[in-house]
Amino acid sequence: MTKLYLTEKNNALIDDQAQQLICYATIQQILSWQSLLDDYVNLKQQHPQHSILLLLEDIAQCHYTSMHAANQDQLYFDPSEIIEEDDAVWENIAPYTLQHHRQQLLHIDNQITLSQLSGKLNYTDDDFAALVQINQHPEAILAETVEVKLVPKQSRDCEKFAAQINGYFSCDLNPFECFALVQYLEREFALEYLGLGASLLFFVKTAQFDHNKINALFKQLELIYLFPEAITVQLKQLLLEQQHLILPYVESLEMFDFN
Repeated sequence: MTKLYLTEKNNALIDDQAQQLICYATIQQILSWQSLLDDYVNLKQQHPQHSILLLLEDIAQCHYTSMHAANQDQLYFDPSEIIEEDDAVWENIAPYTLQHHRQQLLHIDNQITLSQLSGKLNYTDDDFAALVQINQHPEAILAETVEVKLVPKQSRDCEKFAAQINGYFSCDLNPFECFALVQYLEREFALEYLGLGASLLFFVKTAQFDHNKINALFKQLELIYLFPEAITVQLKQLLLEQQHLILPYVESLEMFDFN
């Protein structure tokens, strides 16, 4: 049975909202993917005023690349407008950083269409095989400790991406491209953004998910990922049978070894 531990503040002066955005809780002793999804549903029910964002794989690297992605020109937030340089609690800028990132992701000048992502990622046969394995056995690539963020709820759940932007390296999807994919899958196919890791974006079906639209979904995904036909067939079948879809945003999946 999974264990959920609330994260203690390392400084009593950290605001509650800031702590919730940094790390509200951790989930440990994860025995199955389904048990993690059950925890996610329970957290949503317990916190109806928040969206739940999970950090799921290679979390240290996820934080590292997210930090660097946030330094891109359109996303950089200058904390000196909010907090003094000698202030003891810099963590309290978290809600302001979230607001800035959300505004930038939604700004009309930063909008990306899916057609602009066509062919950006160039995967090998080994990468595609790893992606099938990841979708078959997501529990195999989870971090031992999954982190939970509580993000103030907005009009669309996908906007919680702003709480942990990612896409740092030039061969990856950048934060605006990742967000374009996340919001498109929510809007067009009722796939809810669950969270991310250092390499992957995780989605779960909502009650509105229409299995009759799976062919249309993969027609769009094939433009981005250039799936071979055999991989498309396997991923479609998995999505028919399961509640989740996991997609990469990095240039390679060689770090996932299923041998």
